[in-house]
Amino acid sequence: MKCGTPTVYVVDDDPAMRDSLEFMFTGTGLPVVTYASAEAFLADQRPCRCGCLILDLRMPGMSGHELSRRLRALEPQLPVILLTGHGDISTAVSEMKQGAFDFFAKPVNRDVLLKRVREAVETCQARSQEGEEAADIRRKLADLSPRELEVIDLVAGGLANKKIALRLGLSERTVANHRAHVLYKLEAANTADVVRKLALVGQIGPRHGGVTPQPR
Repeated sequence: MKCGTPTVYVVDDDPAMRDSLEFMFTGTGLPVVTYASAEAFLADQRPCRCGCLILDLRMPGMSGHELSRRLRALEPQLPVILLTGHGDISTAVSEMKQGAFDFFAKPVNRDVLLKRVREAVETCQARSQEGEEAADIRRKLADLSPRELEVIDLVAGGLANKKIALRLGLSERTVANHRAHVLYKLEAANTADVVRKLALVGQIGPRHGGVTPQPR
């Protein structure tokens, strides 16, 4: 799914902090959307957010910790930068271990925060692009025939055409044709590119190191 325009999302119950961050990021040309609570952020349902989320850990109602936990399942492509008080440092460190992009203790160094936000936006764009490529690869894998899947399974496992032919009871020429068809259907430059594509979608299977057949 293609994500929208990279945007900085700010979730903080402090109006002054929201206004300050909105002013700062708007001045740099980054679109900003602010929310007074985690609940408001979740209620603003968008198909795919790209950019960066700046999240206060300690808020009334749902905490930043809980929102961060939910987003790891709901919107894993969105980097989260945490804002913490000194008493929340250990929690912030724990969140970093769980995948948060960074954290800052209040008061925030604006220049350092801006630099990290820009890096987070770039990371989100890369994740979004990778996700689109993965979806395209899965669609193409679903179009492979059962025999093509068998062949590419063994190709990804490092077997040469001659060994694949012996394994499957085919001629080397037939194996070469299947291999060429797979390269064409996956729009892959070479065998290494095929393996890269399979790894991207987690379809390097356990039997030969090859592709796991896609459900039809």
